[in-house]
Amino acid sequence: MCLLGPQRLFKKDKGIIGEFTCREEHVSLQFQGVPNIIIDYDSRSKLPIALGKNKEVSAHQINLCVTDDDNQNPTPSQKTLLQWHYRFGHKHCLQTMFRSEPFTSHKFLPTSRCELP
Repeated sequence: MCLLGPQRLFKKDKGIIGEFTCREEHVSLQFQGVPNIIIDYDSRSKLPIALGKNKEVSAHQINLCVTDDDNQNPTPSQKTLLQWHYRFGHKHCLQTMFRSEPFTSHKFLPTSRCELP
């Protein structure tokens, strides 16, 4: 499951203009020239959850990454931590590792102390 911030969907400079509206019973995405997309809240998490699918592509396709520069949710340090977490096969003791050689450079210092994403 991927988290997708609404701000990631719209890019005014590229002509992708729309609106994300939260209501008590659901959220809606509105893009110019496209019918509204209504997304109901999940009964367990109380979050709007929807299945994203590109009907024009038959093979699975990944278009977004949590560590992408455009994602404003994690901090730069959290993104670095996640990148190394993935690189080391989902290892969980990376922050401890980043406090010892050869990772004691300024690049890893904030990552060694950031809040876990």
